[in-house]
Amino acid sequence: MTGREPSLAQEAQTELSSVEKYELEWIELCTDLSQCEYLVKLREKAIEGDLKVSKFRSICWALLLRVFQHDPTNWLKQRREAREAYQDLKAQFNHNPYQGNVPNNDDPLSQSNESVWNQHFCDQELSKLIRQDVQRTFPGIDFFRKPQIQEIMTNILFCYARSNPLICYRQGMHELLAPLVFIIHSDHRVLSHVKDLVQCVKYDPHTLQEILDPEFLEEDS
Repeated sequence: MTGREPSLAQEAQTELSSVEKYELEWIELCTDLSQCEYLVKLREKAIEGDLKVSKFRSICWALLLRVFQHDPTNWLKQRREAREAYQDLKAQFNHNPYQGNVPNNDDPLSQSNESVWNQHFCDQELSKLIRQDVQRTFPGIDFFRKPQIQEIMTNILFCYARSNPLICYRQGMHELLAPLVFIIHSDHRVLSHVKDLVQCVKYDPHTLQEILDPEFLEEDS
């Protein structure tokens, strides 16, 4: 061995420093949004690849993609509304005629665009097509081999295709979605690590923890 191993105090200081950096970045992100040109600067940072070290990369992307407005005090409300809207959309498109609620005159062999059965079989084909692509997403990355992640991506792309019939699903969309899912998951992991290090932090813990709640990975992606 060369040199001395770091003391517990030194390790604690290193951990505390990482927490302080996390808090500072969050505070700066919320504060800088009051500047008119901040989104322009944020876009430039994204283009130059500077966001790759951000602990709030998913929130930066949400700002750039207009998912969040400039005012951080509205982010939690916007997040809740978006989650509810997605859940409603998913429930609407996941109708299974085998479970009932089908008109008596609706034939399972019907080719009518108004047929619940016809739509169900079309949905099955669409889901199958999407899943085939999702299963091939970045084969060298274990994260995308997880059945749960593949299910999340399939659900999101299916809902997008059904709610945008003129665009529907196009091959390659799964590769556009994958980075979004991954960075949101990464931000979840960072917040979880920070919470493991300290019990009390300076940022608003309830707001941030709900915005980056891992239970809503699918809805937020």
